[in-house]
Amino acid sequence: MTTTTDREYVLGTHDAELSRLGLQHRLWADVAHAQWRRAGFAPGQTILDVGCGPGFASRDLSQLLGPEGRVLGVDESKRFIDFVNATGSPPAGSPIEGRVADAQTLGLPEASIDGAYARWVLSFTPDPEAVIAGVARALRPGACFGVHDYSHWMGLHWGPKGETIAILRRAILAAYAKAGADSDVGRKAPAMMERHGLEVIDVRPLTRIITPGQAMWQWPRTFFRTFLPSVEKLGHLTADERAAIEAEMDELERTPGAIFHTPPQVEIIARKR
Repeated sequence: MTTTTDREYVLGTHDAELSRLGLQHRLWADVAHAQWRRAGFAPGQTILDVGCGPGFASRDLSQLLGPEGRVLGVDESKRFIDFVNATGSPPAGSPIEGRVADAQTLGLPEASIDGAYARWVLSFTPDPEAVIAGVARALRPGACFGVHDYSHWMGLHWGPKGETIAILRRAILAAYAKAGADSDVGRKAPAMMERHGLEVIDVRPLTRIITPGQAMWQWPRTFFRTFLPSVEKLGHLTADERAAIEAEMDELERTPGAIFHTPPQVEIIARKR
């Protein structure tokens, strides 16, 4: 396993982001669990959580795999990995080992894991194909790699009014691009997987249209609240533009019949030949 010095995740590793990631996992946990079932993740297996962050998905995997299983979580943020290892496994769960590592240079032994999962990881990695190649090498024959990632971030929109949508898209995608992120990687990942000995067995579109008052409404709200100040500091957004976005979202939240359309995403399951 190749280790790396701690790098700053594009969305940050501060306390507010850690809290946001916890909420995000709860809101999308149903999607993760359904994908794990389709991928055949089961008790007693060793599963790799790629780009595990603070380990919220790792702990759910630990409960799924049971005491005879094992979760290996890798992330390039030492702060997140320290949180993973300090938090430990849930009752009756499998051991969770957090390692500081660059997902692009995993260096895991060949055919050493029974499955792998990556959620919103490839899109924030400068070389997503290197991630896929490393995971493919580590998978045992017949084991599956489940990916959940963006396929068309520009598809984000809301209504009935949307005067600041173009400003928001431009600013956030500029911040992502500066960090080497690819917000459309989901449409490219299946071909990458096939090139590295993985047979794509399931591809599904994933998008949600949410309304004020739903729990999922907090997903965009907390994302904007924690990330837009950083986007402004990077120079991709002015203070007035940020204020206009926040005002429009506040108005949207008070508007009967308002909707927020999440960025189009894709779920992929690929099996090691």
